[in-house]
Amino acid sequence: MDPLSTAASIIAVLQAISSCYKFYSDVKGAKGDIEALEKETASLSILVKRIEEEFINKSSAGLELSTTEELKTALEGCNCELERLEKKLDPGKKHNVLGIWKRSLKWPFKGPDALKIIQALARWKQQITLAFEIDQTKRLHDVNRKIDFLNLPSAEGAAYGSFKDQNEPECLPNTRVALLRDIEKWVQDPQGKSVFWLSGVAGTGKSTISRTIAKELSVKGRLAGSFFFRRGEKDRGDASKFFTTLASQLAHHIHGLTPSIQNAIKENPGIAATGNREQFEKLIFRPLSKLNHSSSDRQDPHAQSGHSSSSVTKAVIVIDALDECDREADQQLIISLLARLSEIRPVVDIRVFLTSRPEVPLRLGFQELSGDVHEDMILHEIPGVEEDITLFLEYEFAKIRKEHPLPPQWPGQENTRQLAKMAVPLFIFAATVCRFVADSDPEGQIEIVMGYQSDWHVSKLEKTYLPILHRLAKNAFSREVLTMEFREIVGTIINLASPLSVRSLSKILAMSERKIHARLKELHSVLDIPKQANTDTPIRMFHLSFRDFLSGQVLCKDSNFGDFWIDEKEAHAAIYKGCIELMSGTGGLKRNICNVKSPGTLRSDIDKGLLENCLPSELRYACCYWVHHLRQSQNMINDSSQVYGFLQKHILHWLEAVSLSGEMTKIVPIVDALSSAVDDEAGKNLLALVQDIKRFARQNQRIIDIAPMQTYWSALIFAPGKSILRNIFNLDELLPGVTRLPEVPDQWDATLQTLEGHTGSVESVAFSIDGKMLASASFDRTVRLWDATTGVLLQTLEGHSGWVRSIAFNSEMLALALDDKTVKLWDPNTGVLLRTLEGHKDDVNSIAFSTDGKMLASGSDDKTIRLWDPNTGVLLRELKGHTDYVDSVALSTDGKMLASGLGDGTVKLWDLNTGVLLHTLEGHTSRVRSVAFSGTMLASASYDSAVKIWDVATGALLRTLEGHTRHVWGVEFSVDGKTLASASADWTIKIWDAVNGALLRTLEGYIDFVTGIAFSVNGKTLASASDDCTVRIWDLSTGTSMQKIDPEENRTDVSHVVFSVDGQKLASVWGGLKVGIWDADTAVLQRSWWAVPEEDWEKYRVWKIAFSVDGKTVAMVLFDNEIKVWDTNTGELLQPPEEKVSRYATNFEFAVGHETLGSYTVRILDTVTGTELQAFTTEHLPRAIYFADGGRHGIVERKYFEFQTEEAPSTPHEMNSQDEVAFKDEWLVQGEDNFLWIPSSFRPTSDCWEVYGNTFCLGSRNGTVWFPTFRNSCPYTSP
Repeated sequence: MDPLSTAASIIAVLQAISSCYKFYSDVKGAKGDIEALEKETASLSILVKRIEEEFINKSSAGLELSTTEELKTALEGCNCELERLEKKLDPGKKHNVLGIWKRSLKWPFKGPDALKIIQALARWKQQITLAFEIDQTKRLHDVNRKIDFLNLPSAEGAAYGSFKDQNEPECLPNTRVALLRDIEKWVQDPQGKSVFWLSGVAGTGKSTISRTIAKELSVKGRLAGSFFFRRGEKDRGDASKFFTTLASQLAHHIHGLTPSIQNAIKENPGIAATGNREQFEKLIFRPLSKLNHSSSDRQDPHAQSGHSSSSVTKAVIVIDALDECDREADQQLIISLLARLSEIRPVVDIRVFLTSRPEVPLRLGFQELSGDVHEDMILHEIPGVEEDITLFLEYEFAKIRKEHPLPPQWPGQENTRQLAKMAVPLFIFAATVCRFVADSDPEGQIEIVMGYQSDWHVSKLEKTYLPILHRLAKNAFSREVLTMEFREIVGTIINLASPLSVRSLSKILAMSERKIHARLKELHSVLDIPKQANTDTPIRMFHLSFRDFLSGQVLCKDSNFGDFWIDEKEAHAAIYKGCIELMSGTGGLKRNICNVKSPGTLRSDIDKGLLENCLPSELRYACCYWVHHLRQSQNMINDSSQVYGFLQKHILHWLEAVSLSGEMTKIVPIVDALSSAVDDEAGKNLLALVQDIKRFARQNQRIIDIAPMQTYWSALIFAPGKSILRNIFNLDELLPGVTRLPEVPDQWDATLQTLEGHTGSVESVAFSIDGKMLASASFDRTVRLWDATTGVLLQTLEGHSGWVRSIAFNSEMLALALDDKTVKLWDPNTGVLLRTLEGHKDDVNSIAFSTDGKMLASGSDDKTIRLWDPNTGVLLRELKGHTDYVDSVALSTDGKMLASGLGDGTVKLWDLNTGVLLHTLEGHTSRVRSVAFSGTMLASASYDSAVKIWDVATGALLRTLEGHTRHVWGVEFSVDGKTLASASADWTIKIWDAVNGALLRTLEGYIDFVTGIAFSVNGKTLASASDDCTVRIWDLSTGTSMQKIDPEENRTDVSHVVFSVDGQKLASVWGGLKVGIWDADTAVLQRSWWAVPEEDWEKYRVWKIAFSVDGKTVAMVLFDNEIKVWDTNTGELLQPPEEKVSRYATNFEFAVGHETLGSYTVRILDTVTGTELQAFTTEHLPRAIYFADGGRHGIVERKYFEFQTEEAPSTPHEMNSQDEVAFKDEWLVQGEDNFLWIPSSFRPTSDCWEVYGNTFCLGSRNGTVWFPTFRNSCPYTSP
């Protein structure tokens, strides 16, 4: 019998047994046995019903009803025992008449028989409980394994019940009774609001209440997740792991959620590094939204049995101390995102219980929510606090009396009452007093405490902590030594960004663990200090007010204890210097600190245990936070500083370690902070190095985060030739297996960062009003939101039914123009679709907000412009009268005028107030793709390759900007109106002086159309969109433009590369038009020529290219199937064959056999007759050979090879899989190992790469041909 059936059978038997008890209620001697049996069977019934519900939930969710053999055996054994009991208790048919039954019924058990059955049932219950727990543990382990396998990071110690917080207090019985009752009502109320905000000043016991609520919810199976923030702790002091932690917990609680979360991570393996909005949307909101009742109801097995399996899941998330999350913007974002859970209550009712101090950012965050989403309660205004504190003190003093020989009345009602009165409303005061008194000599300690309570000049904070300093000073052998070590040790502990253990502290302080323990032994009342044996457990402050007290000016000026005052700047300076010493010393940072086997090893593939062993907590801390402490110290560093020496020797080691620590997404702001600490005059060399590091880090942030060892490979190999960082290191020593590195520019160019991720052409980019966010719209039907400073992906807006053609921000929303005839308005902060504007009858091409954000204009292929109120979605006006498609729209800065660019080459100016057409501007000869206002000027960009600037008042043409060679797709003014940028299909961006029309610079580097541009708010950076599916961010403040690696003009992307049969030569084709012949040994370009005449560029391209067997000629097949043959030594076009060839047909094939080791015999066979046409021997196989015989011509490529060996046929790749280098998915690979990541501009188009022996050739998108040679056919000897 399966477990579900057995459980159902047990319940039925128990019901039958229960009905039997009443028959024996008056039988002599039965009462005691009946009561004991009733108690045991009732308890058993509750347990089995829980199990039955669990299996019903599994079944309704379509899950396999698997369980452990132990649980099956225990259930079946219990069922047999109960059936025997039922048979004993059954009165039988002979007693079916009540009167007869009353007179003749006897209790069927004699003596201890009933007791034996009770004991047997108890044993079965115990076995069932144990087996059920094992079963649940196994099930949870399976879920854990799935989540862990997905590498979804969780914040250590943030969840309720974690090891770190296992000893944290909860509310005592009979305290906070009314408050806890109100919260319970909110949980149970079906109409309860989605968010309950409990606010209170510091020390009022918010966290204690949160833990109590979490415990009660956990017992009832209603705790879906929890996060206890704590300032100063790495994972708990910010929001970086907030939503991933909650997602993991939700997957454990609501089991049907796991597949959706798994799919989200599978679609974007790097989602843990994206912004909070993206994580919330993909890992929490969407998976919850997809639940149906059957799957969403599968809660924790401990959930109350009264919960209906067909009802909506009701669960609560507990968030404590949100005010201790570092960034105020993150605090407000968390509030707005969690409030969105109210939108899915028809599917799953997830409530949020949240506590914080009543800080302004949080109050503003809640004010933004509608009143029906949240309810508030202010903790320190709730009556009854003094009584609760009194109960707490009495409870703690009773514990102290048990541990010490104290009189029963100690410390006296008056002392307790006075302490409670002084504490109100701060529970932290009472808790600190109790820990202090309990530490040693309670009678003496209480006298010290009470002595400070009578001084009305002393603040409540001082009354809490001065007694502790009093005792320290009283017991000190040398006060000078005491205070010095106190400031050094405690000053470090209270100023750490994340708590550390005694062992880690000893490394940073260069101090023995013994000395640290000795100095901390009298501070147990204010610091959570682990036992001396637990050297790896972090030391934590019980409350942040202790730090405020020690670093406050009141203590500094105290005549008795001022020498205990901690100067925060000095403390931070000592910490950062200790961190640098640790990173630089023996056992500190080094290359390949985790000893990974390949430079392409992914960080996610490195064993966590290995990582923790090779990069211990103190070293991780030093890497992540030394710059933080430097900035907090306010020290200025220079060329003779410790920092400069550290960076010159260990910069690459540091970046590797930051990546291994999972903090690479924060590297840009970290380096910015470092830069701000450099003295401009005395630190010129250091500042230059730091600026170089910033460019290096920003350009390579993504790949170093993914594969840490690429710091030494891709990042360094493709750095500019004169990069300071590159020239610090000897590349021959770092990369001993590689020769002939690629040609790179000498200096950093204007490209700050290339953002990858879109899978279709990117059509439009826009900066948010505050400049913090960058949006990109693509033909992949998504909009991606990026952090404009770091390039980190914050969120992806999906679900559009058409291509996204244009985007625009106002201060509150992001508008999208789509080719499905609609305009969509999104909240960019939460990822919520606010509304869809419908009415256009054809594709919407362009949108623009007015300066005040209160009007939105949309232009369409239906030849109209619609003006909308974006806040209501109401159509304000429709502008008609266009004679062609409306390709672009723009609103003037004063909000009085609108410009529209049309498909017929005209620009129209409209009065926004009246809808009257003011001017029609003529002069372009093709469609106007973009228009932009700046004061009294209007710029227009056209497919006629020109940009025109007009006077908006008169409609007069002021000037025409010429220089682009193809369509101009976009035009944009800087915010100050001084600069104009234009984007073109000629793959360039041009920057113009908007006043006089002078060309300031040209930005190059794209290998496809540049379709959109946007200036940042400060005008220092420019974002651009391209058909190559990327977004680029450009630095306009440096004065540098993209450098051409090869100065030869008309050089575009490399479309083909192929070695000659003997490997002496290589042919390359640029853009399918121009051919180059290289000496493969020296990588010198010998000659080049145009294979396609200029007049045919638009019609023809080279489709295939190959060498003849002797290498003297090279043949090309054009797209019209015409063959051209050239002399490789002279570049002379030889007599072309008369006939054309079929593009995919060939009459030839290779038959290849091993001659000797490392040598091949190649026979060229006629596929029709099988006749051998030619044979030769070669060490390495070419990818393609041109062959001509008897007027027949063909190009044979490697993919057609047929191998004739004694063994089964194979391919060259299979025969050389251990050594062969290839290009695959952005990487150079050897065998199965990635070893070099190729940046987008250096990647080949299609399969434009070739291998000959230990020489690899890669034709890049940027026009370079790279010939790296790997010694002994091995690209690396060590990572």
